[in-house]
Amino acid sequence: MEKTCKEKYPELEVTGSLEVTNYSVEKIGAQTCSIHGEMIDENSEPILGMTIHRQDPLMGTTLDPEGSFDLKNIPPGEHTFIFRYPGMSESTITLDLVAGDRVQLDGIIGPFDSQIRLEKPIIYLYPEETTKINVSLQFDGALTTTYPKYPKDGWKVTAKPDGTLTDPTGKEYYSLYWEGKPRKPLAMTNGFVVSKEEIVPFLEEKLALLGLTPREANEFIIFWLPTLEKNAFNAIHFSGNDYLEQAQLTITPAPETMIRIAMVFQGLDAPIEIPEQDLTPLQKSRKGFTVVEWGGQEIPKSFSLRI
Repeated sequence: MEKTCKEKYPELEVTGSLEVTNYSVEKIGAQTCSIHGEMIDENSEPILGMTIHRQDPLMGTTLDPEGSFDLKNIPPGEHTFIFRYPGMSESTITLDLVAGDRVQLDGIIGPFDSQIRLEKPIIYLYPEETTKINVSLQFDGALTTTYPKYPKDGWKVTAKPDGTLTDPTGKEYYSLYWEGKPRKPLAMTNGFVVSKEEIVPFLEEKLALLGLTPREANEFIIFWLPTLEKNAFNAIHFSGNDYLEQAQLTITPAPETMIRIAMVFQGLDAPIEIPEQDLTPLQKSRKGFTVVEWGGQEIPKSFSLRI
């Protein structure tokens, strides 16, 4: 049986879900130190965007697309390094470095926290004429709730131009609904910091910009407002390709327009500085058979933002 981190490297001070798989030190003949390596998740995939910070004074870096990192120019002494990623509790490792140390540190971090959910994605279908439609969902995670119940071969409904849906038994719906537990949380690389007092006008403006009708935006706000108003501020990001890859929709016949809105947010006690998101790439104009979906994902306050 493979030894655990504590068995292989009892001298290391490690907290959280970090499992060190390789640790070694070489001398490089310098006055400062460095630490480099590779971090992967429990599925052996690189954890894109994970940050590694030295605690005091603050300095850090981010994993590259291969999952590698390299922190240089670290002064000798004892340092605690913090590994952060949304959906995971913080992991730390404390190292006592001597001048010239070049530390190789590889590890596995995970699993992601089970609190993370993709909540309330609902799907509206607006064909130009009454049409039989098949909707198939491929979700990178586990579906927890669907209504109507999601069959193995996807939802099969007859849709009218006003969005009214009828299943094969004749039962009527106005949308298709699902929720799930993703294998990984959606990234928040930029966004907006919005106060509790400004959340309604902010959402009204941005949802209209992204293509929702007043009724669709109204339903979105009614669902999310009680959660958002619990916080003095919220960091909000509207996911793009990250969400499209996590929850892939296949719809037959193919729609001419697809509007998919996934709001990623975290409650804040005080405002923070984050890069502002450009929503231009997400803007859509409705033409022909249109599909609309909206949902969201809350990042608990206990987790670091991926920014």
